[in-house]
Amino acid sequence: MLLTTCAVCGAEVAKKLCGRCGTHYCSPRCQEEHWASGHKKKCKRMERAGGAEQYYANEKAAESALAAIDACAASIPVRAPET
Repeated sequence: MLLTTCAVCGAEVAKKLCGRCGTHYCSPRCQEEHWASGHKKKCKRMERAGGAEQYYANEKAAESALAAIDACAASIPVRAPET
């Protein structure tokens, strides 16, 4: 999944990037709004993860793994304890 739309407004043409993590923005206004609304807290983690693309790929992989574990656990029959 390539993140090419603006992270704030969803505009298709997002040519401005966060200098640290590579998050896409269509304008400096959207970048400033995103920074103020919480991107500031995630940006360093995103950079350490390899950029915005990799950060969200890792997040999605973790969600998928948890869903698979839940599905597997749900399919295992539960035995009544022996008395």
